[in-house]
Amino acid sequence: FNAWALHFRGTLQVAQDGLYTFYTTSDDGSALWIDGQRVVDNDGLHAPRERSGSIALTAGSHEIEVAVFEYYGGQSLLVEYEGPGVPRQSIPASALSGGGATP
Repeated sequence: FNAWALHFRGTLQVAQDGLYTFYTTSDDGSALWIDGQRVVDNDGLHAPRERSGSIALTAGSHEIEVAVFEYYGGQSLLVEYEGPGVPRQSIPASALSGGGATP
C-alpha cells in the first residue's frame, strides 16, 4: 500500500516529575498527544523529518497517542523521548501499556 494511516493509543509510565521532550521522525505526517494535548506536530507531505515538543509531566501514568500517515514514496516513523533520568531514546515497551493500533 502506498497510502495509509494508523493511530496508536496507550498508557505511558514516567518515573519522575519534570519536563519531557517527545520527538517524531516520519515520512509523511505524524503527531503525538499526551493526555489529550498535542505535543508534537509533524504534519504534511514530506521526506523523513524530525519535530519535537515538550510537556511537564507528573510521575505516574499518562495517555499517549501517536498518529501517522503515508502518501506514496518512502515510509517511516520513529518516536523518541527524554526527560528527568531518561536519556533520549525510543520509548521502551516497558514504559508502555494497553492500547493498540487503529488502521
